[in-house]
Parts: sequence; structure tokens; C-alpha cells
Amino acid sequence: VMAEGLARLSVDGEIVVEPKKPVVQFGPVAVAVPPGAFLQATEAAEQAMAGLVGQHLSRAKKVADLFAGCGSFALRLAAKSEVHAVEGEAAALAALDRAYRFATGLRRVTSERRDLFRRPLTFKELNAFDGLVFDPPRAGAEDQSKQIARSDVPLVAAVSC
Repeated sequence: VMAEGLARLSVDGEIVVEPKKPVVQFGPVAVAVPPGAFLQATEAAEQAMAGLVGQHLSRAKKVADLFAGCGSFALRLAAKSEVHAVEGEAAALAALDRAYRFATGLRRVTSERRDLFRRPLTFKELNAFDGLVFDPPRAGAEDQSKQIARSDVPLVAAVSC
């Protein structure tokens, strides 16, 4: 039985049925999200957080987005700044990369697949940036937070949702 407006049904990351690919807008960029991707509960919450992060990092020229997911912050920040997006989930990072390749008018976005729980960016690596946003999963990011605290990054936006 097909429900009206169903875009995708998946079980444990496996697509059962997908009448249309789910696409979300992160600012001006359309992103086809993979099964299991993390999204905010409401569009209003997503926009409010992105607006606050964008405001805080508005002077940054080169931003690191840690735990970048599908690019909810990275792709918006790329309107004004170069962004290096770091994410451990391959499917989320691939969605971000794909969306960036098809977007226009953005500054350079690079990406790195990295498990930030096992191998956080070091303070020396972070010192290459003048802005940083991190939005870790519920488990937090203690080791990564310690490296951020040791770094010289002048603008840091920490998100907990």
C-alpha cells in the first residue's frame, strides 16, 4: 500500500521503496539525502541554527565543519567561506559532495571522511582555519573538544541539538 506523499521507505539503511528521491534544501543547495541521514526535527529549527552559525562565522574565510553530515552547515557557509567538511559516514559525505558539485555560486568545499571519535582533528590541523562549527552526535565529542580548546581558531560555533 502506497501512502500519499511517501518519498522513501527504508529498513536498517536498505531502501524498500523509493517513489521519489528525498531532497532537502540547505540554503540554496538541494541535497538528496541518503537513508538514515540525520536531519533536524523541523525546518524552522534547522534554519534557526544555520542562521546563528552563519552569523557567528560570517567573518571567517576558511571554516572547518566537523561532524558535517550531509552539509546542513557546510553548504550554507560556502556562500561566503571556503569550507572543509569532515564526516565519518560515507553516505552522508557522498551526498554533501554530490550536492556541492551541482551547486553554483559557492566557494570551495573540500571533504574528508574521518571518524572524529577515534581520530579527532588535532589542534595543529585546526589551526589552518579561522572558523569552525561542530555539531556532534548525542554521545558528544570530548576528545575533539579538547583539541578545539587547544587550537588557535578564533571563531568557534558549537551546536548541540
